[in-house]
Amino acid sequence: YMLSQLQLEYYKQNGFIGMNRQLFSPEKFKELQADVMRVVNKHYAPDESNTLTTLQEKDPAFFKWAKSPEILDQVEQIIGPNIGLWAVTLFLKRANSEKFVDWHCDSKVLQAYKAFHSLNHVALLVAITPNLKPQG
Repeated sequence: YMLSQLQLEYYKQNGFIGMNRQLFSPEKFKELQADVMRVVNKHYAPDESNTLTTLQEKDPAFFKWAKSPEILDQVEQIIGPNIGLWAVTLFLKRANSEKFVDWHCDSKVLQAYKAFHSLNHVALLVAITPNLKPQG
């Protein structure tokens, strides 16, 4: 999938692009969902909401997902071909959970490492389940 010139310009002006489309084929997406659920069931209680960082170090399947062409092709269009992986993070927010899950703090982390202004970086978020009002 190629980003349009309009999408790239929007990204340059606003710092994000929202895309309402399937990134992976239905078959690959089911495989990704299965990998996510395996990790969720291993690391979380059934009612727990939380964040699991550096997932690519805890489970090699997520390094594979991070370097998939579907993801790298999107990232390359924005920052070019010299791509490094900072982290794969799982943000788990259970339906109707009152727990706050801090879902996006890249700029704070990069500032702490004094890398915020010296790197072209992008965060690509992939929703595994729908985000609907009835879920809370």
